[in-house]
Amino acid sequence: MPNLTELNCLECESLTSPPYAVCVDGLHAIRQYYKDLRSGHVEVSEATVALVGRSLSGKTSLVTTLVRSDGTRGLTNRAADAVEDETTRVFNMEKLVVGDNVLQFIDFGGNEIYQSTYQFTLKQNCIPIVVMNLKEFEELCLEVNGNEAVRCTYFDWLSHLYLANPGLRAPKLVFTHRDAYSADGFEELKRLFFLHTESVFKLIQSEENSQKNYLRSFTGISHFQRQEMFQEQDIYVVGDEYEEVFDQLRSHIISDSKLVVKKVPTLWRKVAQTFNSFHGSYKTFPEVLQLVIECKLESEDQLRVILSYMHNSGHLIWYQNRKGLQSLIFYDISVVTKLLHVFFTHEKKVWNNRLSAIAADSPDNPLIENETEFNNSVQEFVQTGRMSEKLLHHLLITKTSFTTSDKMKVAVKLLQSFHLLFEMTDSSQRLSYTMPYFSQEYFTDLTASRRQPVKLSVDMLFGGLTPPQYLYHQISVKLLDDLQACGERVVKKNGIEPRHDACTMQLLHDYKSRKLTISVASSCWQVCNA
Repeated sequence: MPNLTELNCLECESLTSPPYAVCVDGLHAIRQYYKDLRSGHVEVSEATVALVGRSLSGKTSLVTTLVRSDGTRGLTNRAADAVEDETTRVFNMEKLVVGDNVLQFIDFGGNEIYQSTYQFTLKQNCIPIVVMNLKEFEELCLEVNGNEAVRCTYFDWLSHLYLANPGLRAPKLVFTHRDAYSADGFEELKRLFFLHTESVFKLIQSEENSQKNYLRSFTGISHFQRQEMFQEQDIYVVGDEYEEVFDQLRSHIISDSKLVVKKVPTLWRKVAQTFNSFHGSYKTFPEVLQLVIECKLESEDQLRVILSYMHNSGHLIWYQNRKGLQSLIFYDISVVTKLLHVFFTHEKKVWNNRLSAIAADSPDNPLIENETEFNNSVQEFVQTGRMSEKLLHHLLITKTSFTTSDKMKVAVKLLQSFHLLFEMTDSSQRLSYTMPYFSQEYFTDLTASRRQPVKLSVDMLFGGLTPPQYLYHQISVKLLDDLQACGERVVKKNGIEPRHDACTMQLLHDYKSRKLTISVASSCWQVCNA
């Protein structure tokens, strides 16, 4: 390939030699791969098993049972009077070792606030499993309707999987809580579930086909071109006791993981294994370079290619192109999830426990001096989505390992990398961080159009699969980042309004209707002057 100048491997997820995780970094990485491959290689089957579904659907219990080797059923404690609530926050990761290969199970927290974390864990070689509690489906059918119940309980979850990786194989479906119903009652609910699944499936297809010049993101996904969403051999029913069905599911997952066998240079495998002996959660690039010195790498650039491959494969996190983070390699992903859990929580009980901790601390606490100050800061956050710098630093020091000034800067950069948090300075030059998701205030009308007589407005409608709710907040934060020059910014749950001189911009979004409106308003004088 000495004369090759360009190689486009976009969306070629089935590549195994070189793996797609190498190809996405371009021709330079591919050349390094083949060069290192000449010194020896190993064949590995690596796959991520992603379990999605609403809270209390039984995802964690399912993972616990599948990774056990003693043939017992694992059940988590979710009762209201439980001494310890084992509900999943953000996500949990469990490993199942099969020979020389490892299956990585990712159990995603069901609350929508955690959905923003999925973006750096779901990769192209992913085995999707939808976990469904039919009891919740039944309740939603009575509360709203069958089609909406299907969307809420599982269909919208597919957007996290297939919009990011359209080449994914068919999902597996696991019905839980079978013991809550009689045999006939359970079968009737299954029948309703599949009936409304087919209905929603056809509605989305019809919606896309009716639009001219429309990007068919849904029907363009190979799996969704089938007549049925779930294949019969991919549907499982489980109860509270250990049964043969768990062995069958485990066996099928292992078989699926072996469908993709990648050739990885022996040297790259050796570098990856070196990380197992590292202490802490992250290190700088120079530190990693020194720690892998026994691997006898030929250059820093060679290490960059290997680390980028590991990032693309989901083994570590390395933001190469993000200012403030490009020199840091996070090899313990749990430190990131724990950081997210500290800030992205909706539970009053968590904040009350933190308030109680203030009372128990010494009175000379350098950050939050008393319960009143803490409570006022928290109330501002849960009402407006705005967190003071003081409260943010207090939580970092008391709840995370990011306790020094330099580490706190790293933590803020990590949170900002998800585009869910925006740094703002008020008129008194006090720093705060705004997270639109947490605001309880809404724009009720197009206020920009009331103040200014000239307005340009564009409506955007997302068809097909419903985009995740956090996507709209990411768009808001990204727009705020791009409009740093605006002197005034109003941030609410359903949009933002940056203002600059006599010009006002407004972005409004409605998750349920999948609609996003962008408008720019100005005075007649401003337009004529321009």
